[in-house]
Amino acid sequence: MGSVWSAGLAYPDTARPCASHFSCPCHVYWLVFELKGHPSQKWLKKGQFKDEHFADDGKFKFEEVDKITKKVKISMLSLAKPSKDLKSLLLRNHKLSADEEVHFNNFRDLLEKMLMVDPDKRISAKDALKHPFIVTKM
Repeated sequence: MGSVWSAGLAYPDTARPCASHFSCPCHVYWLVFELKGHPSQKWLKKGQFKDEHFADDGKFKFEEVDKITKKVKISMLSLAKPSKDLKSLLLRNHKLSADEEVHFNNFRDLLEKMLMVDPDKRISAKDALKHPFIVTKM
């Protein structure tokens, strides 16, 4: 199951010209939260690495390097609902043809299924390989 999650994280990373700003895993996790919403407290309690990434109140520990001091700083972030749309994030204002729109919607659907926070609800590798985005020729 972890490999499907990892592949899901890699897709937007490779599709974005500015992907190099993901200097630590917390940036990737925060992107997922912006796209999918914050994980529930119930789900967080089960997490193996929850103490590394979340405070007791459920806020996310966002780590970044201060541009001036070059020191690592940790901000506590809270996000209840998704705040970004994958299409606008990846395409910005680029217009798609009808065929490209269908292909992109298949991509978005696959990515949504790969990035399900709950592993029991996440698409399996076997089913991902049968997804229209993978099997449809463009």
